[in-house]
Amino acid sequence: MELFVAKSEPVSPTCPDGYYLIGNYDDRLRADSAPMSHTYSFHLDCNADLIVDGFAKEGHPENTNCTPFVGSEPSCNQHQDYESFEVDLDGTIFGNYTDYVGAPDVENAWFDAGPWTTIASDGDHNLTFTHSADGTTGIQSVDYKISVCAKCIDCNDADNDGECDPEDNCPTIPNGPARGSCFNYNTHEVWGTCLDKGSCQENSGEWWKWCDFFQNDMDKNGIGDVCEPTP
Repeated sequence: MELFVAKSEPVSPTCPDGYYLIGNYDDRLRADSAPMSHTYSFHLDCNADLIVDGFAKEGHPENTNCTPFVGSEPSCNQHQDYESFEVDLDGTIFGNYTDYVGAPDVENAWFDAGPWTTIASDGDHNLTFTHSADGTTGIQSVDYKISVCAKCIDCNDADNDGECDPEDNCPTIPNGPARGSCFNYNTHEVWGTCLDKGSCQENSGEWWKWCDFFQNDMDKNGIGDVCEPTP
């Protein structure tokens, strides 16, 4: 795979097909003082495959006053060669980002971080990013933009919406976290798959049209709105 190198801040990755987004996390780590780590808590309703993927920033690519090279090195090179971090789930490390020492324009770029994968059981979890250096090397600050995605495993999910069939209030039409269906509140019309309400609206003011990926059940009868017959 070709190394990703960008001078401008990249957009957080989208989740692969069949996966739903747990969260986008943008933060900074330091080796010598807080914040040396960041922890993000989340809950899973099923056993799931997790993908952690994104980008890490070394140096200051946003500084337009830096010139590519002065002599033998970039002009803004701070000689921070330990801008690295570890990723763990509930205390078990499954990902490691290592400083790209010697890469093009080493101190001033965004680089690939991940993808790293692991399996998590249903329940509550903590995902932690911790700087790899011990502080004796100085600041060594590193920024990251990370997307965390999940896909339920070991269950039947006929509509591939991220809700296992036994818990899905509409098992044949998507209305779960991995993908939803467009829904018209006024007519109960259902059409197309979606992940955001904007894709269901012709105009931004059409509040009565939305993407149902929350297992909505307005009449509380146990049947998802997208499975109810049109009135």
